[in-house]
Amino acid sequence: MTARRESKAEVRLKGLAVSPGVAAARVCLFRSHERTVAQPPAGQKPDAGQEASRFSGALRQVVERLEAIRLRIEREVGASEAEIFLTQQVMAEEKGLRSEVEKLILEHGLTAEGAVVEVLERHEARVAALENPRLRERAGDLGELKRRFLDVLTGTRRVLECETETHCQRGRNRIIVAEELTPGLTSELDTRYVLGFIAEHGGMDSHGAILARAISGPFPA
Repeated sequence: MTARRESKAEVRLKGLAVSPGVAAARVCLFRSHERTVAQPPAGQKPDAGQEASRFSGALRQVVERLEAIRLRIEREVGASEAEIFLTQQVMAEEKGLRSEVEKLILEHGLTAEGAVVEVLERHEARVAALENPRLRERAGDLGELKRRFLDVLTGTRRVLECETETHCQRGRNRIIVAEELTPGLTSELDTRYVLGFIAEHGGMDSHGAILARAISGPFPA
């Protein structure tokens, strides 16, 4: 009996280089845990006061986390790169956005998660449709802000796919593959040892790409 070895065709993908350099290494997949936006049982409305309190608490935590990241990036990379996270802080604390979320909770019976998703996705779609490419990049900030709120409200976090395996080195000497190169992703990894990033979405002027270029100095050649 002859053993058969299953052959796998090589697949080559082309992308846009947003920073200089060449890297060849194994990859680590970075993803978000699947989140289920909480919904009340059929015919039952959530406690509006409790959901409003959950939103207020999440807002406080999101702002605190962004401030901590901003200070670290300012210290380790530079003040201009840290401004990305200040922008997200300002968005999170914007009174109009906050009142929209609270109105959906208090007057329309949505959960904190549902209201956050509806408001931020609506704003994200509006900004993404703008003609100015630099202004369109703000849509990425809104998308990341939404993810940060859901991380807090649902108790989930973004992780390396292999972090439960014994060989996982949290991106050390690896190329990180992600759906999008967000500022949050680039700031949460130990970029001193990451060889590169590959992202499905994003462009030359995206905040994640700008931050990646700024921190690319310590990357091994």
